[in-house]
Amino acid sequence: MVNFVGISIGNKTFNIFATTSSSQGTMIDSGTIITRLPTPVYAQFRSIFKNLMLEYLPVTPPNDETILDTCYELKGYKYSTVKIPVVLHFENLDAHLDRSQVLWQENSSVYCLVFAGNKDDDNMVIIGDHQLQKLNVLYDIQRSKVGIGAGNCG
Repeated sequence: MVNFVGISIGNKTFNIFATTSSSQGTMIDSGTIITRLPTPVYAQFRSIFKNLMLEYLPVTPPNDETILDTCYELKGYKYSTVKIPVVLHFENLDAHLDRSQVLWQENSSVYCLVFAGNKDDDNMVIIGDHQLQKLNVLYDIQRSKVGIGAGNCG
């Protein structure tokens, strides 16, 4: 478990545990690709994301079996022009995510928001591997602790 306190997108910050009934905490899971947020937080997060993506064409996710529910056609746009300010707030670190940690490339021109809502509010927050890619994660098994720091790899 780690001391994850919230997430920001654009100018909106969500204090995860103050805005939901979830008391389960947070799990860092390198075996889970997509970060899971409590449903009410995800709904608001997704709404702000959609507002930030207004200039791009929304499309149905190309894969019916995916939990990714918010996708855009970026054909004709430079991927580097997509700006989505997302920050993961931990107790002693603000991890600023770049576009590659926020978007999942489904095919050559379709990109999807790589966050999802939990099935119910009581589920714990799961920080998935896609968001951890450019962070340094240290697992101290003997002390049962996890450390996260700004990374410069990947």
